[in-house]
Amino acid sequence: MDGKALQIFLNKGCKDDEKMKNEVSIALRLSSDPAKLVLDAMEGFYPPHLREGDVEFKEVVVKRSCNLLLEQLMKISPTIKPHVRKEATKLAFLWMTKMTMDNQHCLDVLGFFYLLASYGLASAFDSDELISRLVIIARNRQTPEFLRVLELGDKIPGFIQNLILKKQPMEAIRFIFAFEMVYRFPPEAILRDYLTCSQIAARKIRWSSNSIEGLVESLNRRVSDLVAVLKCVEDYKLESIFSPNTLKQQIKDVERQLSMRKTKLPDLDSKSPQPNLREKNRLAPKSTASAPVLPSKSVSATTGSRVAPPSSTSAPPSASVPKTDPPYQGGNKRRQAQYQSSDKPPREQHQGGNKRPRIQRLH
Repeated sequence: MDGKALQIFLNKGCKDDEKMKNEVSIALRLSSDPAKLVLDAMEGFYPPHLREGDVEFKEVVVKRSCNLLLEQLMKISPTIKPHVRKEATKLAFLWMTKMTMDNQHCLDVLGFFYLLASYGLASAFDSDELISRLVIIARNRQTPEFLRVLELGDKIPGFIQNLILKKQPMEAIRFIFAFEMVYRFPPEAILRDYLTCSQIAARKIRWSSNSIEGLVESLNRRVSDLVAVLKCVEDYKLESIFSPNTLKQQIKDVERQLSMRKTKLPDLDSKSPQPNLREKNRLAPKSTASAPVLPSKSVSATTGSRVAPPSSTSAPPSASVPKTDPPYQGGNKRRQAQYQSSDKPPREQHQGGNKRPRIQRLH
């Protein structure tokens, strides 16, 4: 089985468990050149990914398979032939140019350091640059081993200081104890500073939203931080510095507050957005003195209508407009008599309308 076939086999049923790791380890030990076999299997770590027919394997699947192979190769630590190391160095520089430096691409950074550690390539890269990239995978269980295998011991103090500056105190304490630097970085000061920052962060979350949801979020943040400190105290035997019982009581108190606040949360099924407390106060109706109601002016109806004078263009200046009698309200009696025996109602008499009365010219 060559390297490509080995990766395809892992891609189809790659499971990050001990059984699969043992099978891969056995296969590498049986190979005449395990370093070359694994290097050939690295094809497709970056796009274009390895394909089987028309099927292209997913990126995350390919990277996990490659990392598993590199991890087992690092454990068996075989002899690396010069030409294989040269090819691995070229691949490492290629990966470094394509690597994305953020927490969303931990598999990329992890694979890069597996490659360096497996083929002994640390001397080809700047140690300070390697330390800055190791911070991204500080939580990984293999990171302390990378520091040892890559012989970066003299860079460990700067690495720990970098973790503290990047607000990763729990990872910093893990490396402090892993490399026995308690005297240089006292855990008590780091944990107390962490708890202080936790209170400030929770307060900012609460006041930024000023709502029940924000309060619940801040309490959740506080609980998780206290639990992390408690675990650190228990793992590294720091009971003389922090009392576990006190921390547990603080966790219970915050959880009690959290349960009380959750009962006041609005219905999550409601699709209408809930305004925060400041918005509610702003939108609340204000009590104002009622203004006096003024009586409305009534307009009396007129019984008669006055005929508007004609425009200046319809009569000469010397013409005068005589007074006209109001229209006859009784209608045409002869016409009404004609419709008495008919179903159709008589036509209504025009009651004034907009027609202008004819003007009698004076002779």
